[in-house]
Amino acid sequence: MRNFIFEKVQSVCDIGGVKVGGQPGVNPTVLIGSMFHKGDKLIEDRKSGSFDKETARQRLKRLEEISATTGIPAMVDIVANSGDEFSSYLEYVAAETGAPICIDAWQPKVRVEAARYAARAGLLQRLVYNSLNPWNKELEAEVNEIAEIGVRHVALCVFDENDKLPAGRMKALEKLLPVIEKGRFNSILVDTTVMNVAAMAFSIQAGFEIKQRFGLPVGCAPANGTYMWEELRKFTTAAGFAGADSAACGIAALLWNDFLFYGPMTGTERAFAAAAAAESIKAMFVYAESRRLPATQTHPLRNLFGKFVEQLESEKG
Repeated sequence: MRNFIFEKVQSVCDIGGVKVGGQPGVNPTVLIGSMFHKGDKLIEDRKSGSFDKETARQRLKRLEEISATTGIPAMVDIVANSGDEFSSYLEYVAAETGAPICIDAWQPKVRVEAARYAARAGLLQRLVYNSLNPWNKELEAEVNEIAEIGVRHVALCVFDENDKLPAGRMKALEKLLPVIEKGRFNSILVDTTVMNVAAMAFSIQAGFEIKQRFGLPVGCAPANGTYMWEELRKFTTAAGFAGADSAACGIAALLWNDFLFYGPMTGTERAFAAAAAAESIKAMFVYAESRRLPATQTHPLRNLFGKFVEQLESEKG
């Protein structure tokens, strides 16, 4: 296989100390788990922003542990419906973990409110604004507003309702970039929008083409496919679902994605195991092509296959 390394120079974004993007086999895929999403049992009352703090603490602690063990970097995606709700969640999560945080809301005005709170709290260096998208008719105003606030890192969703193939996502990005670039953001991450598990093929192919043409960090949300796959739940058990979810995450991590939204943090164990396996395999594809091994000592290949790496390095002489 001879197409893992890109001729195009690849952008690497530093978000709160976590590197996203670059050539395959260098910086591992970043995994982003969600908290306070619809149905999250942590939530006690959305209006007041109250939640089960002890269980939330345990989840964040385990996220940090498994990230350190595997070498797969982590971020947290916070979902909320109002600025007040965001302030409650952001204050807590920012104090409990040093991981970068994404603010995730459907309504632009809510995202902007969350960004304003993050600015007041001094969190913009490790905050990802999730997301800017082509279906927002007031996109330019949103870009101007968050740029004025001081937002540094943004995620884009690319999708074209009239062309669901990879080419449609490329067209959406081409339309978005001239507007987004006016914000002079430090980081632009491109989410290639998963419709369902089968259509992940379109997202993955679009991601490859975006890296090939623009060199931007790309990612997607396998969880958007697996957690909405109703047919799967009809014929399998919880273990069967976990297997399919792990497979989707592993495939996406292997095939050029720089970051993945893996869904609820209850799936942290399987997502990180799948991504660690995928990153180790990816590193070997790159080694076969270039004879280069990951330089970072915490890369999953070195963390989990240390003796094998030593053998390869000794053979290189």
